[in-house]
Amino acid sequence: VNIVLDLVFVIGFGWGVAGVAAATAIADVAALAFGLWLALPILRRLGGAFVRAKILEAEKIRRTVALNVDIFIRTICLVSAFAYFTAQGAAFGNVVLAANAVLLNFQTFMAHALDGFAHAAEALGGRAIGARDRQAFRDAVRAAMLWGLIMAIAFTLVYLLAGVAIVELLTGIHDVRAAAREYIVWSVVMPLVAVFPFVLDGVFLGATRGRTMRIAMIVSLVIYVVACLTFVPMWGNHGLWGALLIFMGARGVTLGVRYPALERSVGSP
Repeated sequence: VNIVLDLVFVIGFGWGVAGVAAATAIADVAALAFGLWLALPILRRLGGAFVRAKILEAEKIRRTVALNVDIFIRTICLVSAFAYFTAQGAAFGNVVLAANAVLLNFQTFMAHALDGFAHAAEALGGRAIGARDRQAFRDAVRAAMLWGLIMAIAFTLVYLLAGVAIVELLTGIHDVRAAAREYIVWSVVMPLVAVFPFVLDGVFLGATRGRTMRIAMIVSLVIYVVACLTFVPMWGNHGLWGALLIFMGARGVTLGVRYPALERSVGSP
């Protein structure tokens, strides 16, 4: 819907940026309507009733709000990391800034694919925790991680073999293409590191371990900023991309070290 409306509003009607915004808004509303259309029949089959006392139970509301606050802080840290990346890249001039923006699309493509396995780990892991089934939880995490790794390797191979062609599809500016080719190696390597925090994010979110996710992201952000301050003066934009790779690795490590305790807690009294 978004793509079709972009073509109609921007190219057909000549609305420019306003057309892109309108297409996005309409696509979001359409996605909501489609989701409700899919969900309502299932909810009717499940039955149930609106019980005000259960819905407005203070302790459950407190836990939900606490989880949302933790996830909000975690998300702010993540957004801040990429905003800092953009700000640092701007210091190298418009060409490098544009090249970085092009290469960040590689990360977006990868993220949409790996997020699928994170969502699967979130749903299946959460169900196993609810059933107090440690083996099912372990199997869900292993399956999500295995298929996530397979997908990450596939993205690395695609970027290795066709990365330059993808860059040329994303921009027609010669200088930006040349700069993107210089730094594309980081986009090739990134999926092999990013897969771990992506999948583990889903695991910990499904387990409602918001506090662990918040602390892990804050620690990773600090490591990332220190890496930027250390490597950017030494290696310029290569140092900036290296710091982003370290950030992804730090996210994986900080969550990974907490995973054994999470697994042991499944099924415990």
